Amino acid sequence: MISATLEFTGQILDDHLKSHFGLNESKVVLNSPVSADGTIPTGNMNKVLLSLINLDRTATKAPISFGYKAATAQPADDVKTGNYTLYILASTNFDNYTEALKFLDAIVVFFSEHTLLERAAYPNLPNAASKIEVTLEPADGVHMRSIWLALGARYQPSVIYKLSITVA
Repeated sequence: MISATLEFTGQILDDHLKSHFGLNESKVVLNSPVSADGTIPTGNMNKVLLSLINLDRTATKAPISFGYKAATAQPADDVKTGNYTLYILASTNFDNYTEALKFLDAIVVFFSEHTLLERAAYPNLPNAASKIEVTLEPADGVHMRSIWLALGARYQPSVIYKLSITVA
């Protein structure tokens, strides 16, 4: 579900950027800002990167069943479901700094207008999800610096979004 959600999010963002800027080529890639060996992947150049930086799961329980399992005469197990939260870093890796800021602006505008992604509007929403709520995750300079240092990369214009996935 994580991969499917990130691919879906990347695809709808890419479609928006292509339409907004009149582009024929894809600009969004799912990737880390740096490779395991510390180099910048060539596929990241002049692209918008979506990188998973954290994952959280909130387990929820269905209403308690007071029934019993017939075979064991034991109380029935509570049915567990979970909602997931993905924290993604959207960064713009462009040679031209002005171009990077232009794309970052388009990302912020897109996600501020698309804060709730539901199947009615997005039939290709990943099967496991009934909806995805997108919120801007506030990050001060110290927090962003820590993230970029942990990634082993130099800072690029970026923003963090929280994707709260309600499991169907």
